[in-house]
Amino acid sequence: MTALNEPVAKRIATLFRMLGSDFNGEILSAVAAMKRLFAAEGLSFHDIAALIESCNGEIEGRKYTDDDAQIIFERGVERGRDLAEQQRDDLEFYDSDGRPR
Repeated sequence: MTALNEPVAKRIATLFRMLGSDFNGEILSAVAAMKRLFAAEGLSFHDIAALIESCNGEIEGRKYTDDDAQIIFERGVERGRDLAEQQRDDLEFYDSDGRPR
């Protein structure tokens, strides 16, 4: 996983903004400059797309790791247990037929 440093990120942002130009020559120049910059930094357009998707400034193949998934799963199990316990506590207010006392 590679993180962009601030000067490179700012340069990419400047070039990206140039893509909105009304002049075709400026757009083509921006794309050419991006290709040169990416090559110099060991990046690709796919890396930048992954960076945009992840929204956290790090280039990675997946947004969530297996460790993240495990943590999310454990939180869900814990919440499920809390809800089950809460329902057990609420049972004392109901008759055996399910109606409130």
